[in-house]
Amino acid sequence: MSLMKIPYYPGCSQEGSAREYDMCTRECLNGLGIELVEIDDWSCCGSTPAHTVDHKLSAALSARNLELVSAMGHKSVTTPCPSCLTNLKVAEHRMADREFRAEANELLDKPYSGGVTTKSVLQIIYEDYGVEALKARAVTSLKGLSFAPYYGCIMNRPPEIMRFDHHENPVAMDRIVEALGAEAAPFPLKVECCGAAYGVPRSDITARLTGRLLDAVEDCGADAWSRPARSAT
Repeated sequence: MSLMKIPYYPGCSQEGSAREYDMCTRECLNGLGIELVEIDDWSCCGSTPAHTVDHKLSAALSARNLELVSAMGHKSVTTPCPSCLTNLKVAEHRMADREFRAEANELLDKPYSGGVTTKSVLQIIYEDYGVEALKARAVTSLKGLSFAPYYGCIMNRPPEIMRFDHHENPVAMDRIVEALGAEAAPFPLKVECCGAAYGVPRSDITARLTGRLLDAVEDCGADAWSRPARSAT
């Protein structure tokens, strides 16, 4: 039985290169009694490249999807993709400015009036579902395992836009790992960049930055690392 329903924005990559991540997200939240309601007729949010071309176009691409959520009668939406999360959150922030919103809305068939908040799947589990409820729902303890919590550089930053956890030392995933019986290893690079945005044009940079993270996981004695979002690896 569903405990809550929340609009779901999968984003383009979840239907292609990250399809397995989309499947995992849906199954995980379904197991917690959270029903993800995919937004009807959602479209690309512009993700990483749009803002490098035109800030208003980038905001309009995301705002179209936020307006669809509003039309569903909801005030929040979740997405598993970190790039989509950032673009949707930035659009929220910029569209709060009346002049900017008016100009961006000129690009849309149906203007966005505001009021929708985008949350990561991690935020939904941590804040809306709750660590104690998750602990009570756990069937198999992960006692004896150690995980290095890796958040990446955009999940919590910039703090005035993302508005979730701490921008330098986030702990949401640490608390979830501990609630499931495992140890959250003291991972010093939890918000460092993995180079994902350069995965295609500069794979050498991505390999170097990701390799540094993997070395740090080994150095802190963790059995594995836990990530709330698809990264360059």
